[in-house]
Amino acid sequence: MRHKSVEHIKAVIDLAVAWDSQEVVISPGTRRPMISPPLEKTYDWMYESLAVLIPLAKQAGVRLLLENTPYCFTPTMAELAQVVGTLNDDVVRVVYDIANAAYIGEDPVASLL
Repeated sequence: MRHKSVEHIKAVIDLAVAWDSQEVVISPGTRRPMISPPLEKTYDWMYESLAVLIPLAKQAGVRLLLENTPYCFTPTMAELAQVVGTLNDDVVRVVYDIANAAYIGEDPVASLL
């Protein structure tokens, strides 16, 4: 599934280039409730996937925007900021959806500050 997701995002990057878009919104990924892998392994897989996608995004001249989706394993601004900080690469940033933040009970003002 991860391979399929990476291939899909590659195609979206190509589409962004064709449409002259500079950003592609992506989800950090999910963990399923039944027999869910350890959180550490989930992060490892996300970073492996981003290691493939970041060079492609740079080559295409687009940024990857991680969205705070309620069903992902990093739904809060603090968690997404930590991922972006760990990557330390301008090609990966956060797109913050206020409605998603409210849905998980996150205070958007406090989170953005």
